Amino acid sequence: MTHPADTTRATVYLLSAVVVAFFTWRKLSKDQPINEQPKSGGMAYRMAALVFVIPMILIGVGNLAGSTYSVVVKRSNPDLLLGNTRSELQQNMPRSKTAPFWVMISEKAPEDFANIIRSATTGNFTVPAPELSSDPNGDEKAILNSVQKFTELRVKQRLSETLELPPLPESAQRIIKLRADPNADINDLTDVVEIDPSLAAQVVSWAASPYYSAPGKIRSVHDAIVRVLGFDMVLNLALGLALGKSLSMSAIKPSQIDQYWRSSVYTAAVIEGLVGKIPRDSRPTFGMAYLSGLLNNFGYLILAEVFPPYFESVSRLTSGNPHIPNAAIEQHLIGITGNQIASWLLDNWNMPEEVVTALRQQNNLQYDGEYKEYAKLIHLAKGLLANAGIGDSYGRNIDDVEIEALNLTRGAVTEVIENIVEASDDLDSIAEKMRG
Repeated sequence: MTHPADTTRATVYLLSAVVVAFFTWRKLSKDQPINEQPKSGGMAYRMAALVFVIPMILIGVGNLAGSTYSVVVKRSNPDLLLGNTRSELQQNMPRSKTAPFWVMISEKAPEDFANIIRSATTGNFTVPAPELSSDPNGDEKAILNSVQKFTELRVKQRLSETLELPPLPESAQRIIKLRADPNADINDLTDVVEIDPSLAAQVVSWAASPYYSAPGKIRSVHDAIVRVLGFDMVLNLALGLALGKSLSMSAIKPSQIDQYWRSSVYTAAVIEGLVGKIPRDSRPTFGMAYLSGLLNNFGYLILAEVFPPYFESVSRLTSGNPHIPNAAIEQHLIGITGNQIASWLLDNWNMPEEVVTALRQQNNLQYDGEYKEYAKLIHLAKGLLANAGIGDSYGRNIDDVEIEALNLTRGAVTEVIENIVEASDDLDSIAEKMRG
């Protein structure tokens, strides 16, 4: 196809050449007969006209031919990452110095196609998904490589400053300290949460949600602990909420913040249901599992904080490629995933190892190390939500092996997700209140 702007320019140049040639011919035909030798003034007039007409013709033809770009995109393969805007095309393909046009080739014979058009510039606009995977074990090295990947000084400076680690919020520090105290009781937890009024309001709002169907009115953090959620859940809920507010979020749109909290609320709710179905002798710690669910997408916030110039590209490609895992897109664009940075940061904040492992390994089905059940819970919960049409990801096949690895049955898993779908209005209400 030919770009409209190029067609317009070519038309203007060619019409200009035709008009000048026409009036030149008219003038010369009036001034002297054809069989006479041209006068010196006529010769000069002809030469001046040619100097103008010939470049106009060449430029016009060049714009019609040289600026044409052909686009061939094959989207039928579900394992391809596909850019979805013209700007992505310009970012991801080489620019020809001799012929200003682009050719997008997916996986189908780029050499043969290039032979059709002279001086064509070819390049890959799709990336096979298997090439996007990252090594689950080299987070620190990957982060350093990612810093070195960017050549712009301003980006390097921002990375260097940010990777010195944002401070852990005071409210989160107090909660972590309380967690380490074996003698901590309900009053201690109430006092710690209520130091931060906005955090206390969120905990009370969470407990007062129709989702929990608590009798009577929930008026305080103490009520939320004693009557609805319990000590362990409030402890981890408060920690998850405090961490969610620890970053500036200046690069994130309100709709994206809503999306983050919706993912947090729904994933935690599914995990809450799944843990309740696991036999007691193999059941993971409820609080750790719930906190892992709340923070499952914490890397999304970290990416916005660490890589603001590239966060928009990540968001755009993610929305245009729901069939590709977010982590694969992040790895492709930045060289590091949000899960890697988040787990590295949480580890430096001395967060529980269960949560660090859960976030880092949530997309690694082959992980068989310590605390694997927490990672598998996140992966299963997000798969169930996607299959139920909740969230932006494509659904996927969940086989019996994945379910049985957590000592669950398909019937139990089906019951959990059906309850979540039925309570979606209540969960949406909780998520909406978390942004404040």
